[in-house]
Amino acid sequence: MRDILAFILFFGFVSPALADDAAALYAKGDYEAAIKAGEANGDADSLIVATRAALSDAKLRDTPCAECFKRVEALASRAIAAAPKRPEPYVYLASAMGTESHMMGALAASAAGLPAKSKKLIDAAISLAPDSPLALAGLGGWNIEVIRVGGGIFGQWFYSASFDAGVKAFKKAIAVAPNDVIVRYEYALQLAAYDAKAQRTEITAQLAAATSGQAPTAYEKALQARAKRLSDLLAKNDLDGFSAQVRRYQGYPS
Repeated sequence: MRDILAFILFFGFVSPALADDAAALYAKGDYEAAIKAGEANGDADSLIVATRAALSDAKLRDTPCAECFKRVEALASRAIAAAPKRPEPYVYLASAMGTESHMMGALAASAAGLPAKSKKLIDAAISLAPDSPLALAGLGGWNIEVIRVGGGIFGQWFYSASFDAGVKAFKKAIAVAPNDVIVRYEYALQLAAYDAKAQRTEITAQLAAATSGQAPTAYEKALQARAKRLSDLLAKNDLDGFSAQVRRYQGYPS
């Protein structure tokens, strides 16, 4: 799921001191240094930045790294304890669990209760910030992912998920933050994994929007490069290569 953002900067949650420290390191893509600075500062803002840096680093790796996502989960748990009324760490934790489920496989993830745990975290974020693009993108990704993996009947019966609910949540996130690269990219990626042929027109539009959107941090720039790669594969009608790249970007083992 809900990969998900540089919303730390978008929402203006970072203190001036952190802007020169962990947040600045995060923005330029020095994720390990940002994590260390955030942990050293130890306050709520710093731990949220550290969690975001760990998640960005984990998602951008060429091969899936289970230990990296465990690190995200540990940092997110600390951030939630320090800032229980902030939506970001709940979604970061849900996103880490979503990618972990890709590495584990659907049956193992279901047995571990990851879909239900992720939804509980996303619901908590939505209750704290109903119009947060971060939380809404997380909700959209969760719905589409559950339906894709479990099928419509299973997803609706056991989790009350639906593809339409996922699309609705993503569109609401886009309405709130139309130029956000991460929301557009994640929406395209979820649609591509769900049904690349049926959703091709919308996928193409969202990838184009991601490529041309605002990229204030190194993470958004990296996602723009990925969006461009996916767009090029679609333009060449290389659907096999496109699907393989989507799976890679979603963190599935090769």
